[in-house]
Amino acid sequence: MGGVKVNALPERAGALVNLRIVESSSVADVQARLTSTLLPLAKRFDLSMDSFGGTVEAGTGEAGHLSMSVAFGYRLDPSPVTPSGPDDPYQVLAGTIRSLIAGEHDRNETSVLGVVVIPRIEVGNTDTSRYWNLTRNIVRYSHIAESDRYNGFHTVNEAILAEGWLGSVRFYTRFMLNCDEYL
Repeated sequence: MGGVKVNALPERAGALVNLRIVESSSVADVQARLTSTLLPLAKRFDLSMDSFGGTVEAGTGEAGHLSMSVAFGYRLDPSPVTPSGPDDPYQVLAGTIRSLIAGEHDRNETSVLGVVVIPRIEVGNTDTSRYWNLTRNIVRYSHIAESDRYNGFHTVNEAILAEGWLGSVRFYTRFMLNCDEYL
């Protein structure tokens, strides 16, 4: 946010920053880092400063004010890491993936020998936060091959080939049956 003319300095300026936080950090860590990064600038330009609800010793404020707050009142720490050890429920997912890849071998004409399923950190966790109080075993997975997607992902008119969609239905059916046996 800035001024209304290209040749005049605005009376006020602002920015909205959207950050993804790595799993080894937290909202509090990011806020502390932002504060320590901007504090020298506030002192240098004689700005008063408040940071996420607290006043920070900076300048006198005669030149202006720097304010940082959580946008829209919404803050979310990184998602907890799902246990993936040899005896954890994650192995039911991994086994289901391996068995379906073996079953789809003929369709994809790829080798399934030595298929290894590994967990990875997913930084997009807004939806999963609704389940954090329910279980530690939260996994984001979609059994759709990239070759089954077309017209982009999360776009207007995104689409999946019918055979890919049916493969996904087969996966979730088998996964639910395997979970039922595991429990």
